[in-house]
Amino acid sequence: MEFLIGLLGTILVIIVLFLVFMACFAVRPKVHTLEYELGHLKQYPFTREENLEIENEHTVKTFDGQELWVGFVPGNPENKHYVVLSHGYTSTRYGMYKYVVLWRKMGYNCVIYDNRGHGVNKPATITFGIKESRDLMAVIEDTYERYGRDIRIGLHGESMGAGLQLMALEYKPKVDFIINDCGYSEILPVLRWKTLQGFRFPGWLADLASPVCKLLFGYRFEEVRPIDRLKENEIPICFVHGTNDTFTAHWHSEKMYEANKGYKELHLFEGVDHADCVVDDTERYMKMMQAFVEKVYT
Repeated sequence: MEFLIGLLGTILVIIVLFLVFMACFAVRPKVHTLEYELGHLKQYPFTREENLEIENEHTVKTFDGQELWVGFVPGNPENKHYVVLSHGYTSTRYGMYKYVVLWRKMGYNCVIYDNRGHGVNKPATITFGIKESRDLMAVIEDTYERYGRDIRIGLHGESMGAGLQLMALEYKPKVDFIINDCGYSEILPVLRWKTLQGFRFPGWLADLASPVCKLLFGYRFEEVRPIDRLKENEIPICFVHGTNDTFTAHWHSEKMYEANKGYKELHLFEGVDHADCVVDDTERYMKMMQAFVEKVYT
């Protein structure tokens, strides 16, 4: 009997330690370096020869004292159209440069930045959009302050960048459009799926790790639900997703498309994996962007 009690106690300790590991791994992952991201850009023919030409590098202080690196990539300085681009989980500002190349061809000025805990910023707990959405609001306000209250701003996000920009709808951002590429409607199903695929453990362990995350880092995974911000949204949104996405399944965008109140478009790229739509068919992607902004700008 004592042996069984001891065995059960050991198993319980192992489970608790594993859940702590899961929570820590999710919110404090190993992030990519700038050098890695720059090297990755050279794989794409349409970005290989491009000059980054980053100007006006500075930091923006967030609501809780974090400092975010922010840079400006000019398209047409005389143009009043700007796009703020938000990168994905474990990526950096350079992860969005494949989109910057297209926006510059359209004459748009681009603002890129490193999310908290990413790039050159100090380590920080990742909240999948809870805090990052407020960081985005700070970057938007900084953009207006630096380049004029008469400019027009759009948002373009990829993966977690897509999730956080929809979470920011809670704060009523002054923007004209959103391009939401391979985003998630809620984070918990993503963590369940990746837990099952990546570690070969049952996905429901992510549910058990959620209260551990609350205890250690102050929030539950269930709180990250960008889809809830769409019920009253009137900012035009273009949802983009690959049908073979192995990180965030394309049904996330389909659900958000259905939930969104205002003008919306849904573009599915057949057989394309996570964040690869612009790479798989660059010409189609750019035409999609052009057609969308022409429709929503008045």
